[in-house]
Amino acid sequence: MTRFMVFEPPGTAGAPRTEGASEDAVFVRDRFSAPAFLFAPLWLLRYGLVVQGVLVLLLGGWLLYLARSGLGLVAVPLIVLLGLLVALEGPEWRARRLLRRRYRDAGAVEAQDAAEAAILYFAGHAVARTASGRSEAALPWAFEPVAPEPKRRRWWPFARKAHA
Repeated sequence: MTRFMVFEPPGTAGAPRTEGASEDAVFVRDRFSAPAFLFAPLWLLRYGLVVQGVLVLLLGGWLLYLARSGLGLVAVPLIVLLGLLVALEGPEWRARRLLRRRYRDAGAVEAQDAAEAAILYFAGHAVARTASGRSEAALPWAFEPVAPEPKRRRWWPFARKAHA
């Protein structure tokens, strides 16, 4: 099972979305990415991470230059480490880019692939809406306490009463 981070697009006219699941939700797989390891600059550019893509391209070119100039024993492991960095941190960079674009972090889903993650995410919102009419009702911290809070007793007999 893979963890997918779910991001909801910003609301219309700049207002953030508060309820319901959008069909335009973005699912970001939070695990090692083999295409990002093999084709790091292209993978970064594909997901709109232009600054990181250009930096990785320039750093990779410089490391290849070092490898051709006789420092291959140093440069080749650094190229592999650069690919590992992108493969492991690339999904996090995608998530941060979406947050900068005012997407709302809607949670996470455990699934085999993105299609199953979408099914589980949208099915969860449908159940939450039909249960009580509000999508927040499915969250454990959204429930009202069963018993009222007990009144606090003054532990000091000469304490002043608070004026309300």
